[in-house]
This record gives sequence, C-alpha cells and structure tokens, in this order.
Amino acid sequence: VDYRRGNYAKSIEWCQLSLAPPLMLGRPATAQAILAMASHQLHQDADARVALNQGRKANEASTGFFSVDGYCPLFDGLLGQQMLNETSLLIEGGKPRGGDSYAVARYNLALLYNYGDNGVPKDQKEAAKWYRKAVDGGSIPAMNGLAWLLATSPDATVRNGPAAVTLAEKTVEADPTNAPFLDALAAACAETGQFEKAVNAEKQAIQYSTTAAAARQGYPDRLKLYETHSPYHQAN
Repeated sequence: VDYRRGNYAKSIEWCQLSLAPPLMLGRPATAQAILAMASHQLHQDADARVALNQGRKANEASTGFFSVDGYCPLFDGLLGQQMLNETSLLIEGGKPRGGDSYAVARYNLALLYNYGDNGVPKDQKEAAKWYRKAVDGGSIPAMNGLAWLLATSPDATVRNGPAAVTLAEKTVEADPTNAPFLDALAAACAETGQFEKAVNAEKQAIQYSTTAAAARQGYPDRLKLYETHSPYHQAN
C-alpha cells in the first residue's frame, strides 16, 4: 500500500521487516519485488537489481503444497511472478524475463493434480499437461516430475518411456549428483527395457542420497526390481 501511495522509503521499511528472520510466512518473492521497485524509485539502482534477482530466486524456490502455517506456494508463485513482471518492466524495460511462463505456479498445479492434494482430484493426464507447461517455462523440477510421471504412472496411457528418458537425461545433465533426478532416470530406463542403465542410475541415486533418505524414498526396493528386469510403476 505504501509503495502504491508513493511512500517509497516506508515501503522499503515494510519489505525489510517482512524479509527479516524468522521468515514465517511466504511471499518473499513479492516482498523482494516491491523492495526492488521502491529502491528503483529512490534511484538506489544497485539495491534494486539485487532485490530483483533475489525475488527471482525466491519465486523459483516456492514449490510444494501447503504448510501448517497456511502458506500456499501455488498462490505465492502466481503473485510473486505477477509482481516480478511489473518489477522487470520498471527496472529493465521491455518484456520481463520469464514473465510469460509462470513456471513455478504451473509446476505446483501439476503436483496437485499428480497427487490429488488439497481438494484437487487426482488426474495424472492433467498433471502431465501442467508439467509440460512448466517445462516450457524452464522449470528443471517440472522436467524431473514429468519424467517420473511418464516412467511410473499406473496409467499405461500416461506412460511414455522414451520421452521420460529424454527428460530425465536432461535433468541429470543439469545436476549429475541429484538423487531424485537419478532415481527418475533409472525408472525411465527400466520402462524402456534398459535395465543395466537403470541399475547403474539407481545405484548412483543411493550413493548421492543419505542412507535414511534412500530407504525412505524406496531407492533400494526399486534397485531390486531393476536387477530382476522389472520396471517400477506407482500404485493406483
């Protein structure tokens, strides 16, 4: 409200308070966007660009479902992107970077459809659609989620092993020591009958994960499947 009124110094104070630890509520991307715009209006250009970059990073990180304090990353992703669009236009001019993708919000929507959470009906075909939209916006987590879904969906009409392999290979190329990415690559390879590659990828997933996390995520169980030349499919 203070920013819209032109009270830029006061607006900066509110943003700094909202971003100070402990950061209890979401919307850090929105706060950083407002901080960037207010700083720009006061000709604090270096501070403005730092805040804009921090806002972009915060919005990319706002993934997941709903937490116990009521924070909704889906809403935050939409609001954050909208504010970052305005900020990008004000500070950088022209078309905002990534402003048309809303990749974070689309990824969160895909998660909701994939797992049937918070009143959203489980619909993996719909999930695949939103994963693809998020992938088009440059989301690596969405690429991994889509690879996993195409490799392991209980619905044969959703599964697409070759496409899953292509996606999973790209995510592992981006982050070769990411255990979930390797786990998805293993599942994709198994779905296409490449069991030796599946075993190797799953062993790497276990290697780069902690022992407890590997067991919790089911990596050892899937490794046994791949060693017996069986793909992994989620339960209905």
